[in-house]
Amino acid sequence: MQKYISQKQLYSNIKSVSDEVQKGTTFIVLKYSQPVYQISPLQNSQKKTKKKYMMHDIDKFIFESKKRDTVGDEFSAVQFDTGEENLSENIDNILYNK
Repeated sequence: MQKYISQKQLYSNIKSVSDEVQKGTTFIVLKYSQPVYQISPLQNSQKKTKKKYMMHDIDKFIFESKKRDTVGDEFSAVQFDTGEENLSENIDNILYNK
């Protein structure tokens, strides 16, 4: 996607512009209504984000597996990777107010 933005808008909204560039948007920066330069994401820097599962995703997965009459562990295809140490302990603290 390509968007046009003035230099003044760029300076005022640099954080949101940066976020959009990371998502793949290209900006043409204008000065006095003339294109001056382009801001675009690097080809190899676009990160592949891992899907983060929410409870409704797990419920949907269980429902779909029961519809297909799947035998076995419904959670075998769901993997959580937060990179957080002691995730189980932190969840217990939240759930049980430890």
